Amino acid sequence: MTYLLAFGGMAVLDFIWGQYTVVIIKKEAHRASFLALGIFFLNALVTVGYTEDHWIIMPAAAGAYLGTYLSVVVDRARCRTRTEPPSRLSGWLRSVRRPFDLSPF
Repeated sequence: MTYLLAFGGMAVLDFIWGQYTVVIIKKEAHRASFLALGIFFLNALVTVGYTEDHWIIMPAAAGAYLGTYLSVVVDRARCRTRTEPPSRLSGWLRSVRRPFDLSPF
């Protein structure tokens, strides 16, 4: 049960980290502060868990992967449903032309 909690906790934690990054780029102070509070508490809970049993690091790492992956998927889905990019950074990255890219688009 502890391993599932570590996995789920890290998945949620990394999802929140991804959303926190988007909110910071949009400069939304209250949402960013609320997400930072959640990050702090979840991180503390998971850290306490794996300091008692070092094998909890493995499911926590898998949860971190899943949480980050889901955060990016959700951000992309938001981008498709809106006309504006999900964050200023992702819009900027799409507009930057790479030196090796010879296509006009």
